[in-house]
Amino acid sequence: MKITLINPPYSLQERYGEKIPKDLQYTLPPLGLMYIASSLEKNNHEVSIIDVPAYNYTIQEIIEKIKQQNPKIVGITALTPTINNTLKLSKEIKQNLPDILIVLGGAHPSGFPQKILEENEFVDIIVIGEGELTFPELCDKIEKKKPLSIVKGIAYNYKNKIVINQKREYIKNLDEIPFPARHLVPIKTKYKQLPYHYKKQPLVHMITSRGCPYGKCTFCFEAGRLGPYYRKRSPEDVVEEIKQVIKDYGAKEISFWDDNFVVGEKWIKKFNELLKKENIEISWSCSSRIDMLNEEILKEMKDAGCWTIFIGVESGDQDLLNRIKKGTNLEQIKQVVRMIQKHGIEIRASFMLALPGETPEKAEKTIKFAIELDPDYAQFCTTSPYDGTEIYQDALASGSLLKNLDYYNSMTPAFIPGGYSSLDEVKKMQEKAFRKFYMRPKFIYKKLKSIKSMDDVKRYYEGFKFYIGFTR
Repeated sequence: MKITLINPPYSLQERYGEKIPKDLQYTLPPLGLMYIASSLEKNNHEVSIIDVPAYNYTIQEIIEKIKQQNPKIVGITALTPTINNTLKLSKEIKQNLPDILIVLGGAHPSGFPQKILEENEFVDIIVIGEGELTFPELCDKIEKKKPLSIVKGIAYNYKNKIVINQKREYIKNLDEIPFPARHLVPIKTKYKQLPYHYKKQPLVHMITSRGCPYGKCTFCFEAGRLGPYYRKRSPEDVVEEIKQVIKDYGAKEISFWDDNFVVGEKWIKKFNELLKKENIEISWSCSSRIDMLNEEILKEMKDAGCWTIFIGVESGDQDLLNRIKKGTNLEQIKQVVRMIQKHGIEIRASFMLALPGETPEKAEKTIKFAIELDPDYAQFCTTSPYDGTEIYQDALASGSLLKNLDYYNSMTPAFIPGGYSSLDEVKKMQEKAFRKFYMRPKFIYKKLKSIKSMDDVKRYYEGFKFYIGFTR
């Protein structure tokens, strides 16, 4: 059966603001859809992917692409900030091609299947949670005209009644999932990482785990509606995928997208050993919780090719860290940051502004703390209190929430804490944070000193243009 999967429209300007220059186009491959696609292909379905952000297609161009492909089913993914675009596109597809079944998946539809089906009659089915088993089974049943009631992990409208089937269990062994179908997207030509997020090209994105072993942070969807069940692929499986992307796509760098890559010292040790045993010399980056890192792990990671680690610091105010149940303290953060820097690994650090309970004075403490830590890159996100998380209830009780889900992208203010007077004050605090961090003579000197090639010059120039567009 023919199936078309769509990554919905979502521009850099929608993500970061209208002032971002139009000539800066950074987009990443839809890894989730590529996993679904490979699972469908494994079940002998004919699959295509329309990655709208990669080509900047209009809705009419998307409709024409679908007509050419003539699928029975169109599957569209959605996060909270993209759900409105997904629903608009779904409606247009149904109006132009009424015989096509429209299936939604992704984090937002998984969290709110009842609401989406009740309010949008053009959506036929929702896949809840992981789709690698559910979607192929759903397609098989539709192709054979079997009842949908026997498919676990879906919701649908049946005779004007919303039906939510039995929940599907998490996929326990991630090694059983085929590698992402990268051959279905323009992996070599259309994707580009943000300027400070890579060292070498071509870069390929991968994921080695799902869920979160910590599962307490109040702002995290993994710790809320989706649950914290953590699973990790074997080091052998991950290394096999690295070998494949080197062979097929000439990969020189891997960006691991896991929320927490550094989990389990034995796993990290085995992974590093396999890279050396296979004589794989490749740069890579990852994310980690502060409390997962130590001297031995960092040394092994550096030796195996890790050049940068993304850490979630979140706040420079201990009361706010406690309130979001981060499980870290300021002194611990400082010690680990110095340890990472000692091993010659760059740091990308994330900070949250406009948390429930924050005041401008507490935000200033976060900015000061970021400057004291002096990471190689810092992002200052505004808090997006997603429905289904613990912080959502805190936000309702301690400030004003915006209803427009387009703003829930962590870069556009969507919440006004009680300590702020307006949304504009939140935005100006965010802009101030970027200015004070990036316009320091020390930071500028460090970047100029690190320039080793014309590629570095180009990356820093693009990064400067991005910064200007974001803060002006």
